[in-house]
Amino acid sequence: MPGFALLSLALGTAFVCATTAAMNGLPHQDMGLASGLVGTSHELGAALGVAVISTIAGASLEGGAAGPAAGTGGFDNAFTACAIIAAVAAAGSALLLPAGRPDPAQGPVMAH
Repeated sequence: MPGFALLSLALGTAFVCATTAAMNGLPHQDMGLASGLVGTSHELGAALGVAVISTIAGASLEGGAAGPAAGTGGFDNAFTACAIIAAVAAAGSALLLPAGRPDPAQGPVMAH
């Protein structure tokens, strides 16, 4: 249970950072579209992630293997897949980040 509490704090922080990064530097008229795309990608990624990882974990039970070893092997494969996906995502993020800091003077100005 403490792990879930920590996960809820970490995911909340990660989603705010991802949304801020996705919308940073966009013109005001494009922010609604960007916000919708970010929300849709979060929902779609979560649904596909659960489906794929559950399929990987359940695949070890397909061959008729029974007992705790079969279930443990499935979870081992699922967590290995999660680690590989996280490493690929981290490498992709590092390659896509722009170098240096943005100039605050060139950012959009919000005015009413």
